[in-house]
Amino acid sequence: MNYITEPINLLMDVNTAGIGGGLTGIVINTLVLIGCNKYINGVSIASPVSAAIMAVIIGILTWVFGILNFGFLNFLTLGLWSLLISAAAIMVADKLMDSVKFEGFTTALMVAFVLAAVNWLLGSLF
Repeated sequence: MNYITEPINLLMDVNTAGIGGGLTGIVINTLVLIGCNKYINGVSIASPVSAAIMAVIIGILTWVFGILNFGFLNFLTLGLWSLLISAAAIMVADKLMDSVKFEGFTTALMVAFVLAAVNWLLGSLF
């Protein structure tokens, strides 16, 4: 690992990862969380800054929980396993932040579905 070029590689990853990666993904997920706060009952996010922090935490937790995402399980469940992992990451992130509240796993599952749908749609367009 070359510590001199790592920041450059990170910037290249952010620029080339597409809609779901890097800074663009955080901004998109922040906007989706703000929309979920407005339109889904049971979601309470105190501020846009809280939504941005929540988007980062969800991204990190989804990456960590990705260890549990076995390819054959995802295939057998037609992608529902990934959705459950994302909902679990949202519930854990909810417990880590006082300024964000999700009322139950069903609400987290709806938010995970909206996040996945928006990221899929934008990813297919761009």
